[in-house]
Amino acid sequence: MTKEEALKKIVELVKTHHIDIREVLLELKADQPQNTHADSSWMNRLYSYLGGILIFAGICALIIMKWQDFNLYERVTLTLGFGFSSFVLAFLCLKYPNYQKAAAPLFLIALFLEPTGLIILLQEYHLMLPIGWVLIIVMIYLTHQRIAIEADSPIILAISTLIFGWILFGYTTANSRIVLNLGFGFLIFLLGLYYREKQYQITTPLFLVAAVLEASGLLTLLSQYTSILMPTWGVLIVSFILFLQHVIAFILTRQTVLAFITIIFLYSFFLAAFELLGVPERLKWFVLSSSLLAVSSFINHSKFKSIAGLLFFISSLALLLDTFAIVRNEPYELLYLVLACGLIFLAIIESSRVLLVNASLGTLCFILYYSSQHFPHTVGWPITLIIIGLLLIGVSGVVIKLNKKYM
Repeated sequence: MTKEEALKKIVELVKTHHIDIREVLLELKADQPQNTHADSSWMNRLYSYLGGILIFAGICALIIMKWQDFNLYERVTLTLGFGFSSFVLAFLCLKYPNYQKAAAPLFLIALFLEPTGLIILLQEYHLMLPIGWVLIIVMIYLTHQRIAIEADSPIILAISTLIFGWILFGYTTANSRIVLNLGFGFLIFLLGLYYREKQYQITTPLFLVAAVLEASGLLTLLSQYTSILMPTWGVLIVSFILFLQHVIAFILTRQTVLAFITIIFLYSFFLAAFELLGVPERLKWFVLSSSLLAVSSFINHSKFKSIAGLLFFISSLALLLDTFAIVRNEPYELLYLVLACGLIFLAIIESSRVLLVNASLGTLCFILYYSSQHFPHTVGWPITLIIIGLLLIGVSGVVIKLNKKYM
């Protein structure tokens, strides 16, 4: 019997005898041999962390005892150098099963020593770092990035990018900041395209980091070397350039994260364009939010539906807030309830929990607002509160039922 035939037979037996999948999983877990090392795994981790703390405490004690005798380079070597070495050594340990337990304490050492060394540099040079130190920090960051990519670890990439980005862009001149932003951004963008072929999970944060860096670099460039009125014209031009870059990359690769970034830059372009055209604020946000809601609905029925939830959240929140600002204290303010209930209906059609939550909260908040405006000082206010409470319970029950039935 082949594997496919065995699977068909299993499915047939499950359907015939009405067996729940959870019962099958429980039986499979019961038949698996118990791992003799499972009970001691927490003890091994405890020893690893305690070992890291003790090693770190010993290094700190030694450094503190001799700190006054060290010059700048020795202090940086003992903190930044030793921390970076520990970081690299930790990843080397992860590649060998016999040494994996040593990775945790080494990561702890790197976590504390590397920022300490960078802070020492900043305190010494006050405002601006010399180009030599900038290059050293860039090399250290690129090593962190390379290791994070090889380990397919977005959290390491995010932490290292935040720390080193703050150091470099906070303590460099405008010219250096432009080069670093654009250079880093485009390099990270290319890395995202390269590692996309290898199915790395880290490609998503790589594209997001690249988008932020490139946008920041272009805005800084325009503000320094052009007479363009900032920030509106700058946002318009930068959004258009980066929209073209990411839409071309999206057409070639069909990456979901590139679709999301493309939409963000497209709407930031229209936001700046409406601002320059003098479109009224409320009309501008109503058009953008309602159109983004339609785009979200379209994406929800495509293979890129993983970003639909976030787009539904942004568009529905903006639409509800803008509509409330339009109808507030107007004779037709009850039309807000029509919109909120319409969004609940749309949430059911789209099977979107995010949209359902936003629309439900918008409905309940408007009921509270309307009651406080029209029944605040009347005898019936306590009764109104009771009614509101019953409405809250009733709407909550309806939302739960809708969630179970249609989501």
